Amino acid sequence: MAVTGVPVPTPDFPDQSGSPPVTVVTVDVPALDGCEVLTRLKAYVVTLGEVPTLRHVFRDRQGNPLDITPYFSETYLDSVSQSPGDGETAQLILRSKEIVAPAGPRNPVLQIPGRVVDPTGGVVDFDLNENIVARAGIYQLSVCLSDQNNKTIKIENPVLWVERSLFVLDSADTRFNSGPPTINEIRMAIRDCGAAENLLLDDIEFKDDQLAAVAVRPLQYWNEIPPPIRPAVDSRCFPFREHWMQAIIGHLFVTAAHHYRRNQLPANAGGINVDDMNKEGPYLKMGMQMLEDWKQFVLAKKLEINSAAMMGTVKSAYGGFFQ
Repeated sequence: MAVTGVPVPTPDFPDQSGSPPVTVVTVDVPALDGCEVLTRLKAYVVTLGEVPTLRHVFRDRQGNPLDITPYFSETYLDSVSQSPGDGETAQLILRSKEIVAPAGPRNPVLQIPGRVVDPTGGVVDFDLNENIVARAGIYQLSVCLSDQNNKTIKIENPVLWVERSLFVLDSADTRFNSGPPTINEIRMAIRDCGAAENLLLDDIEFKDDQLAAVAVRPLQYWNEIPPPIRPAVDSRCFPFREHWMQAIIGHLFVTAAHHYRRNQLPANAGGINVDDMNKEGPYLKMGMQMLEDWKQFVLAKKLEINSAAMMGTVKSAYGGFFQ
């Protein structure tokens, strides 16, 4: 899980601004058999009501930290208590919008500047504001490094999962219980909250980035499958929470089945058969069953909404009502 609500010490590159520690949110780097998977999607998790700092690490295509020292002046690197100004050195920009809905007046693209923390390690910070974390939902981020001539050097696209809470700026979020299921709700539904619940893996099975990647797919399916329903839904407003949860779990199981199919290698040593990756069948069966239930729900619900939309009452000039 990403760290939320806990001051994170930075012994290798201490804060030079002299300000007290702040809440710093980092990504959870998944590991398989002790090897970190550095090329996976980056997912930040915060709770509605928190306004933390996101700590981002620029990496190349192989996952190695990107040295960004050449793009910043020595004067700036010697005093990194503020963001770089226009034209004087390279620029760090973070942009954000809800991940499913197109950009527009109801889903604006918000932008904030960043600052360098550790240039040789590609580490930068972005201080979020209340507008970016104003509503529970899943958000697309774009983190950009450009030089002093506004030439783009590097763009990365992590996601931000804002989990709902009762500390909201918009009371409608509390009234309608808006936002996606929380990560712990999904984990509780499949008993994947910690290593103690997975005796064979000795770890959680599904990481934050995997949950974020599949959580938006049911919403995309709803918007794309006919008949169209307007307005389109997004992660901030989808109302059918139980079915959304089941669809998320179904997608998780199907993706797990792909993993087990690629990595299955039965072995026999000393009369002992080992086939611990032979799990594609049950994962795929359960996942497809849950997704089929989701598809049937979408079909029935869309027919219900369309039927209700074409039925109504009008007042007659003769004093009665006709349907």
